[in-house]
Formats: sequence, C-alpha cells, structure tokens
Amino acid sequence: MDGYLVNGRKLRALRERHGHRQAPFARLAGVSRSYLKDVEGPVNNPDAPNLQPSAVVVYRIASALGVDITEFCEPTDDTKAGAA
Repeated sequence: MDGYLVNGRKLRALRERHGHRQAPFARLAGVSRSYLKDVEGPVNNPDAPNLQPSAVVVYRIASALGVDITEFCEPTDDTKAGAA
C-alpha cells in the first residue's frame, strides 16, 4: 500500500461513528486491541505519530468497517505528485 498513510484520528472517528468499541472491533478486524490502539494513535498526544500497519491490515480494517480505505488513509506527497 505504498503511497498512503493511515490517519489514526479519522480511523478512530469512523470506528466510533459505526458504533464499535475498540476491543470488539479489533477482534472483528483480526488484530489485537493494543495494535489497533497504536494504529489509532495516542489520544492524549494527538501530534504523536501513529503506527502504520501493513496493507493487509488496512484492508481488513476497512472491510470490518464496510468502508473504502480512502475514508481513513491519506495519500503521501509521492502519491499526490504522481497523480498530477
């Protein structure tokens, strides 16, 4: 999944909007709660970087939410430049 970064805050907001609590959703997506927590990023320090999961995990999370990855992933500068 070169060229995209997970926006942890968007992911957390989507999960919550869909009514999923963190631990049950992590099981649904096939990851541990602590891993999902790291992907969503620290709540108390929003400027800290979040863990960037593999493409497989990103697609499992998107599938569990029933959304496209673009709902919580953002293109990197390299991807934006290639699209221009």
